Amino acid sequence: MQSVSIYNESGYKVIGAAIAKSAANNLAEEANIETFTIAKLLKDAKKLKLDNTILMIDEAGQVSTKDMLKLIKLTKENNSKLILVGEDKQLDAIEHAGTLRYLSQPEVIGTTRIESIRRQSEDWAKQVVVDFRDGNSEKALFELDNRGLLNICDGSKFTKQFLIEKWSQYNDNNPEKDSIMLAQRWDDVMDLNNLARQELQKIGSLSTKEVELDCTVSNKTFLQKFAIGERVRLTKNDYKLGLTNGDMGKIIDIYPLEDGSYNLNLQLYSGKSIKINSEEYCDKNGNLNLIQAYAMTVYSSQGLTIDGDSFVYYTSGMDRSNTYVACSRHKDNSHLFINKTEINELISDRNKIVHKDKAFMHVLAEKISNNERSFLATELAPNIQTKNVEIEI
Repeated sequence: MQSVSIYNESGYKVIGAAIAKSAANNLAEEANIETFTIAKLLKDAKKLKLDNTILMIDEAGQVSTKDMLKLIKLTKENNSKLILVGEDKQLDAIEHAGTLRYLSQPEVIGTTRIESIRRQSEDWAKQVVVDFRDGNSEKALFELDNRGLLNICDGSKFTKQFLIEKWSQYNDNNPEKDSIMLAQRWDDVMDLNNLARQELQKIGSLSTKEVELDCTVSNKTFLQKFAIGERVRLTKNDYKLGLTNGDMGKIIDIYPLEDGSYNLNLQLYSGKSIKINSEEYCDKNGNLNLIQAYAMTVYSSQGLTIDGDSFVYYTSGMDRSNTYVACSRHKDNSHLFINKTEINELISDRNKIVHKDKAFMHVLAEKISNNERSFLATELAPNIQTKNVEIEI
């Protein structure tokens, strides 16, 4: 990044941080700076000597209000500068959230915006992403429909089966490309992963010899089946073992040990080979920090770039931010799969006099364009005065 060189030449030290270690690693590679997770930065702040430092926070929209306050105080105490880099229209932090969106308002601090989109390869695909982001969902839906990427099916079971069929066809026809399936709810992610495994075992790409292990992700526990050839994702940072939450790869070997645990050899997509033990890389209850990764939640996909196509299972709980994130992970195409039965339940009596297809698309677009985000107290109490802080967004 050119800005890093400018700051360095001016005598400043530049360091970076992000909520996820994978995002921090990407920032380190792209900007050639030392980076940390925000949790580690806040924990080790006194050791780092942050005076005369530019602190660059990536994916800042995912930073909770409490952590953002700590970062602002840390910056002020060390006479440093805080630069927040992120997208205020994507999903907020899981905890108290909305700080980046609030600080981005012109009457608060304002922003320097980069509106260009580089991830998608085609101009029309970039425009679809912009339309979902800005609430022009009906325009985006018709564009996807015209290109054969909008799939409307009857019932959740058939919708998921059709998604798997399209996903499998794409993988067969594009072996050099990557793909991902996305859903908002964990139950749907689990269903898609199970269906994907069945398809892969049917064609011989995944071994039918399996082990079952209790696994954990996002404070949830699941019983997961693993086999040689399995696509998996690490779900926790482990600095001692050198493992990063979010890294994905393939299981190349599984074997039991005399103590009843299992060793799993993984080839990560980064090129790194690792070995994990089911009783070492686990939480305090013995649940393995590993999960199947053919499908993942929309929230988990933030920051992810897929060199290929994404396959999105849409449900009515997905608002503008969810849909924007889900339909912007791909470089090539985003396939959207809609359960018609679920959306039809939202169509009111007044819409039944309209042509059915138009009513359906209108209600779907209206639902997608909704913003169901949380608010900060300061947004609900406009008379609260905001103190000036040295932050660049």
